[in-house]
Amino acid sequence: ECRTSMVAAGFCEAMSYSFIGERPARSVDFDPALQPRVANPLTLEQTVMRPRLLPGVLESVGLNQKQGEQAIALFEIGKAWAPGAACGRIQDERHELAIALAGPAPVEWTAPARFYDYYDLKGVVESLLTRWSASPLSVKPLTDSPVYHPGRSGSLHWQGRAIGELGEIHPDLAGDFDLREGGAVMLGEK
Repeated sequence: ECRTSMVAAGFCEAMSYSFIGERPARSVDFDPALQPRVANPLTLEQTVMRPRLLPGVLESVGLNQKQGEQAIALFEIGKAWAPGAACGRIQDERHELAIALAGPAPVEWTAPARFYDYYDLKGVVESLLTRWSASPLSVKPLTDSPVYHPGRSGSLHWQGRAIGELGEIHPDLAGDFDLREGGAVMLGEK
């Protein structure tokens, strides 16, 4: 149902590998030494199991921007592995949803041009959650995240539990993934 809702909202589905390199793991604030390792990786960029979907989606945004795409609305649904996960232990795997918006947001002809921002993504998330439940979404500020821009991010809480994070990508992280300016924002569901 989530996939159908995202496509109906105008998003394209991204699909990335479940294994990433050590540099992207460090970029999203995970220690690659704690991640499950691939026994015989195809390349050095595919040595550890991903701790979250964020690196793959950010790479997809960067590739789309390099190909000249202006407005980007992507999502990915997939598995991520907890630090210290053991092979075959299902409790160490979790399903996540990642959403990315980047570039100019569609506007009415009377409105000034603008880039996607934190509030655009928050609206998408609220819309998704109201389809599943009448419970309200609450957002608590994130203050010291190396992944999200200070003052433009929050921790998502729904039905009494933390479900993820929402925010504009930190400028340093955007540089790591060759992202252009213009509101690359993300949600990672736990």
